[in-house]
Amino acid sequence: MRITRETQEIIDLMKKVEIRKNLTDIGARLQGSNSYPLIKEHGFTGILADMNAEHCKKLESAMPDQDVRNLKVSPENVGDLVSAETGVLMIDIDGNDYWVWKAITVTPEVVIIETGKPRKVPSEDWIAPFDEKSPKRFDGTSDKAMTALAEEKGYKFYKKLSVNMIYLRNDVARTLHATT
Repeated sequence: MRITRETQEIIDLMKKVEIRKNLTDIGARLQGSNSYPLIKEHGFTGILADMNAEHCKKLESAMPDQDVRNLKVSPENVGDLVSAETGVLMIDIDGNDYWVWKAITVTPEVVIIETGKPRKVPSEDWIAPFDEKSPKRFDGTSDKAMTALAEEKGYKFYKKLSVNMIYLRNDVARTLHATT
């Protein structure tokens, strides 16, 4: 399976800073997976959640020893998926990403989260409104607004890859800065 650029960033980061090998992947898929190579080749364990039953069947088949959950993740239930042991949090649910991250109270070392496609974001500080019925809107929160949330939660911007932003918890960012 091809390693995504996001996964390669985590692999590279692990060479420089300590990252707990426990992940939560919200909006998990096998195709283009960020979590599969980390689990299969780098010893990670974790929770993989997606609302699509077919995606979950494929994940269970490929990674039978992982906790795969078929559910629609929301601000109300995300606390059941992310624990204090989570080292890497990935959120890719096409629209409500901001609201799900905002509801999380623990602080993984690394967060990879999808933001809006620039041509579809109405303004540079736009926050996509929460929409219970629309899981595939492709109009996520702007980079600027997501970074403001990250800073509020104790994270620093690390890198943008396509529509995914990577944030490092402040202490991890300081350690990385000190080693480079």
